[in-house]
Amino acid sequence: MTWPAPGIYQDVPPADYFALTEIEGKIVRSNSTLKAFDADPALFKSGYRKAPTKAMNRGSLFDCLLTSPKRFDEDFVISPHDEFRTNAAKAWRDEQTKTVVTNAEMESAVAIIKAIQSDERWLEITEGDCAFQVAMRCDFNGNPFKGLVDILPDKDGPYGDAIVDVKRLGQTETLADVLRECRKFCYNQQGGLYRGMARTLGEKRNRFLLFIVPQKGPITPCVLDLGENMLATGAHAIMRMDARMSECERTGIWPGRFDGVKRIDQSDEGWDWKEVETELEE
Repeated sequence: MTWPAPGIYQDVPPADYFALTEIEGKIVRSNSTLKAFDADPALFKSGYRKAPTKAMNRGSLFDCLLTSPKRFDEDFVISPHDEFRTNAAKAWRDEQTKTVVTNAEMESAVAIIKAIQSDERWLEITEGDCAFQVAMRCDFNGNPFKGLVDILPDKDGPYGDAIVDVKRLGQTETLADVLRECRKFCYNQQGGLYRGMARTLGEKRNRFLLFIVPQKGPITPCVLDLGENMLATGAHAIMRMDARMSECERTGIWPGRFDGVKRIDQSDEGWDWKEVETELEE
């Protein structure tokens, strides 16, 4: 079995995973790809993608150190400069082909990793024959899909029926904050997709857990076990996006999110502005 044939893979280089964008002329679907498409098909078709931010780079460093530390030297380089104000520092940074991290960023990430790895829930999730950064490839409705799972716990352990994904969130003061953030990012869609892919590939993984870590403040992880209805709803949403993308591919029509003229009104002064829905004829 060779990537990207359908299957479950360990040790697929991240560059190979992210480089897989098309198979036999069809766009390879993933959770992030479908969401980018669904937000604005026309913009997606044009090739636009959000540029990595500093926060995203820090998140990549965190993910690497936590789930695939042996790949650190392949993807990152530690800067000999604490800042990039001088011409020499800027020149060095611009010459690098890997993601640059400072000593301060490295020390912060390592401290967070140590705190997580001492958490009892993390120790249970990762005990035994646990697999990290597992790539999946399968087909739904004749279309290619891919996914990258953070953790597949040992089948014989307490989380043997689960898929676990690690998230870093900004608002985590209360459980309500955490749930609000997770809902905003529609993590149930990722869970529904990953569970469906795992089942299709013969992995009996019925649960999807989020191991959530604050981006700032004390390292107080929150672990969520998403319910059946949430995962089923998420899977349905992903399949709707897939069907919409297939329609765009078939017709060659990729609508933009702001196409046409939007009629806007408000029910009363002080109320939110909203798009006027077209009334159905009797």
